[in-house]
Amino acid sequence: MRSAADGVERMSIRQGQPPARRNADDNSTWIVLDFFDVVVHVFEPNTRAYYDLEMLYGDAPKLLIPSIKPPARATRKAPDDT
Repeated sequence: MRSAADGVERMSIRQGQPPARRNADDNSTWIVLDFFDVVVHVFEPNTRAYYDLEMLYGDAPKLLIPSIKPPARATRKAPDDT
């Protein structure tokens, strides 16, 4: 879970939008990254089921978020045989 949260944090920093705050419960079963407009929750399955945040926000309008394609990787050119 820490790796997943670290990955989100690294990606957001590369995009110029670091989280305003990061917090975890005592057992690290729930990690929260706060970006003001967006809050990322990384849960252990049992903790996710217990808090059931989907139902808390169940009546909120759904937003369609377009996928972001990562930049193409540069390919190495083979040295010329000339």
